[in-house]
Amino acid sequence: MDIVINTTRLNEYWNAAPADMAWQFFINFGWMIIAVVFLLGVREIYLMYMNNKFAATLKNVLLAIDIPRGNAQSPKAV
Repeated sequence: MDIVINTTRLNEYWNAAPADMAWQFFINFGWMIIAVVFLLGVREIYLMYMNNKFAATLKNVLLAIDIPRGNAQSPKAV
């Protein structure tokens, strides 16, 4: 019993023109690149949504420090 591996498609790929090789590579594997970019974009949008949702629950407080008018500082305090 002999095992035979048919390599005609592989030979056709390596003997094709560079433009045809690039097109075949894009058809077979290019969708993975597009899928990864899409998923990264969805992740960024989700993180922005969650950050905005959290930021909406925060309450802002403005703190002010009022210094009395008669407060004169000596050169030693400065």
